[in-house]
Amino acid sequence: MFNTVANKKVAILGFAFKKDTGDTRETPAIDVCKGLLGDNAQLSIYDPQVTEDQIQRDLSMNKFDWDHPLHLQPMSPTTVKQVHTVWDAYEATNDSHAICLLTEWDEFKNLDFQRILHAETNLLFRWQEYC
Repeated sequence: MFNTVANKKVAILGFAFKKDTGDTRETPAIDVCKGLLGDNAQLSIYDPQVTEDQIQRDLSMNKFDWDHPLHLQPMSPTTVKQVHTVWDAYEATNDSHAICLLTEWDEFKNLDFQRILHAETNLLFRWQEYC
């Protein structure tokens, strides 16, 4: 990615701390996404059970506030602009420069990565190394 993720679209597949839950408390996805946002990446996030509102609030909270029911904090306009939540893994990967698999949802095991690769000529993803 030419040594930078700035202004690059990164697909985030999975945001919950583990599969089969919508719980985001202490999910490593928050740190990964905040790191990418800090480097000015554009994120397209898909998780089957975590709502867009929850993702936006988690990414706008300060570290260690995640375990407290303080979900009334305002969302950062910058975070909202850089993060797009979608409801389909293929939509998340559309026009992306990279994919981060962050939760082990069963549906991700069955994704058609050839379809993703053929649709995205700029996406460099070596799925065989991660199987």
